[in-house]
Parts: sequence; structure tokens; C-alpha cells
Amino acid sequence: MIDLVQDDQGWIAYIADVSGHGVAPGVVMGMVKSAARMRLASCKTDVGLLESLNSVPYPITKPEMFVTFAYLAWNGERLEYSLAGHPPHLALPCCHEGDLRSRRLQPAVGNV
Repeated sequence: MIDLVQDDQGWIAYIADVSGHGVAPGVVMGMVKSAARMRLASCKTDVGLLESLNSVPYPITKPEMFVTFAYLAWNGERLEYSLAGHPPHLALPCCHEGDLRSRRLQPAVGNV
């Protein structure tokens, strides 16, 4: 799933992948997208997004099911990114020190 949420102050683009195939992972994907949109509509910031999303699938999924989730967020001054579920495969250079802030690697959403 790929989604973009934008307002006057900036945007956040995210991509997610639920483990497995079939109806159950499809339902979880819909829940993750709804939870992300509701969280971003109410908070307008990416701070705490992964922690909030983790509370959605964790109580209702099987132990082997998880969601890999990554995002880029632009607030008009700074580009931030975070990744949950896989080690980073991409190093993003920046022109000026401090222009790009990364958050620490998170465990997969719904798997903690």
C-alpha cells in the first residue's frame, strides 16, 4: 500500500506491506491505512506515528503476522524518514548537515 497525506504545512508519504496473502492480511492493511490517516488527521505530525500504529494490529493478529512500514515526511523545512520492519537499505545524502533526520529502526508494526 502506498499513500500520501498532504496539508499546507507539508506532507507525509508512506508505504506498507502486510505479511501473508489473502483476506486477513488485506483487512489488516485496511486497518493500518485507516489508523495512519486518523492519526495524521488528528496530530498533524509524524512524531509517535509508528508507536500509535503498532497498537492497531498487535492485539488482533497472529504472532507470525507483521507490517513493514516506511515513511518520508516533509514539514516545509526538514525531511524526516523512518522504517519499521527491515534494516535500512538506502542511505540518503543531504546537502547541509541536519537537513535530514532519521529515526531509529523500529521493529515491525504489530510485532512488538
